[in-house]
Amino acid sequence: MQTLWRDMRHGARMLFKGLGFTLIASPALTLGIGANTAAEKSMLISYAISPVSGNRHAIRVDLSFDAASNQNTKIILPSSWSGQRELYRCVTNLKSESPGVFIEDTDRPSIKVVTHPRVGKVTLSYELVSDVEGRPLKNGIYNRPIINDQFFYLLGNTSFILPDFPGGEPLTFSLNWIGFNPDRSLANSFGVGKTSQRFDASLEEFKKAVFIGGDFRLQKFQEAEGSLWMATRDKWPFSDDELRALLFRLHGEERRIWQDDSARYSLFIVFPTDEELGNINGEARTAAFSLYAPRQTKNPTQFAQLLAHEMFHLWNPHRFEMQDERLYWFTEGVTDFYGHVVLLRLGIRGTDEFIRAANGIIREYYGSSAKNLPVEQMIILRRTNNSAEKLPYQQGFLMALNLNAQIWDATKGKRSLDDVMRELLRRGRTKRLVLSTKEIAAAILAVSGIGVSGQIDEAIGRGMTIQPAPNALGACAAATLQALPVFDAGFDLDELSRSKVFAKVNPKSTAYAAGIREGQKWVGGGMTIDPTVSAEFEIEDSAGRRKIVFYPVAAERLSVPQFAIVQALTNNRSDCLTQFGVK
Repeated sequence: MQTLWRDMRHGARMLFKGLGFTLIASPALTLGIGANTAAEKSMLISYAISPVSGNRHAIRVDLSFDAASNQNTKIILPSSWSGQRELYRCVTNLKSESPGVFIEDTDRPSIKVVTHPRVGKVTLSYELVSDVEGRPLKNGIYNRPIINDQFFYLLGNTSFILPDFPGGEPLTFSLNWIGFNPDRSLANSFGVGKTSQRFDASLEEFKKAVFIGGDFRLQKFQEAEGSLWMATRDKWPFSDDELRALLFRLHGEERRIWQDDSARYSLFIVFPTDEELGNINGEARTAAFSLYAPRQTKNPTQFAQLLAHEMFHLWNPHRFEMQDERLYWFTEGVTDFYGHVVLLRLGIRGTDEFIRAANGIIREYYGSSAKNLPVEQMIILRRTNNSAEKLPYQQGFLMALNLNAQIWDATKGKRSLDDVMRELLRRGRTKRLVLSTKEIAAAILAVSGIGVSGQIDEAIGRGMTIQPAPNALGACAAATLQALPVFDAGFDLDELSRSKVFAKVNPKSTAYAAGIREGQKWVGGGMTIDPTVSAEFEIEDSAGRRKIVFYPVAAERLSVPQFAIVQALTNNRSDCLTQFGVK
């Protein structure tokens, strides 16, 4: 997928202007790795993975599974992911290895039907071929299978064929890595350094897994009840020890927030790409996180906020059960708030940067066409509408600012939102806690004595505009109302992302005035959603290719709350930020 936005900021499956990075995923799933403990007999899915002699860009996969009670089983081939299409073309030489088992095509190339006896084991084999050789590792190419004589990097949903078993079926997976160099690294969402693995997981968890091997450098950076690992490869301007130290600091601060020393296995992969400097992307996987950063990135703190966000997910929501997508404002937006706060507490970001980041999120929210979507509509639209996808992140950040200030005031500076997170964790240890608005409001009431159910329902449930509290940033900043330029692309951004064609071009927009027209092809370039930063697109039409530059700004300005620093501060003097845990 081409990069539509030149600068990008964290969010699930979204690309937008902010601090210079993006996340393209839903939160990683945290598994209890170990022996099968299911009371009901699990269905077994086995993979034997081995190199292909004479082809350094391929691996052989032998897939075995227990035959279902009927005589037909659908198998699902990789199809598309994060802008990468026709991934099934990487699956070659698919055949049966069992007598009486036949593979038939369907009208969809990513779905086959396997006819087999009603009992016994079905074994299929295929070669997974990497088709990225010679192509720069940018624009999402790293989501395709990468296999060469230095390393392999595979995602479950883009590399492995899976039988289409019912989603609720208990499943046990077996993995055997055969014939790989024992002196090279091997790691995945289910463990490190294991050539033979057996674990329970759902189909979705396996699809969201990540598998690496070869010249990746593995280091453990935290061990408590579980273990946290980092993996990286190639050369960076910074050392592995600097990256490890950053991960250790981030995790230590977050453990202090939760007052929790326990940990679960997780693998943090920092993967070097050929993207332009600043185009940092990330994807949460099962018990893992893949961060894709330009190999010329000089300091790992440039992607610290994205790492801090993902680490926070080790608790929120993975120490709870989650009700549904209506809680994204809390699991993603409040987590995003803490991603910024952790960097502030550690001194990685200063007061001015923190306030600037808050102002930026407020501007994005107030200028969003999805700002007033009720939560049910957000859930429907978020998969196809970028603004709807970003909404819970913005809502959750602003709600966290306001709730933190309310709790701080109500308790005369003795409690903060940190105490709410700890209260939720405490309740989750003593009972089965399904994270919900009711549980969150109950934890806030217990900590501060204030009721916020109606406030949450208004903002999230009904989509009413969230007004930042005047004291939301404490004594450091005063709230003002400013008339600001508003972002207006001038065309349908979601359609451009899907089809690479400009559509619904507004003839009154700056894009139209610069030469953008209906039906033109997007060849290159991109934009931020900052109306003060020029958009630069390379387009193609009947007149050929050319570059078009314009400022994506609406004709009318918007009145937006913003915060201004009221004290002369340095990174070492942050006493007015005590409500954010800065000491």
